Amino acid sequence: MGFAFRDGFKIVDGAKITHKEMKEFLSSNGVTKYTAILWMDGTASCDCPGWANNHSKGSTCWHCKEMLGQKV
Repeated sequence: MGFAFRDGFKIVDGAKITHKEMKEFLSSNGVTKYTAILWMDGTASCDCPGWANNHSKGSTCWHCKEMLGQKV
């Protein structure tokens, strides 16, 4: 299952999925802000390096875990 992000939507197999919630997180350096998104399909994504580098391996970042209500 492939996906892409375009025009504020998550596109999965051609279907547009809207966001349910968005939240900004301040990085540990106190300067950079990351945005995590909870999607209507029950998944989450983030623009932090932890998510970008690991989501394809089945891992995620703590920002997404928080959005999903998982233990951080």
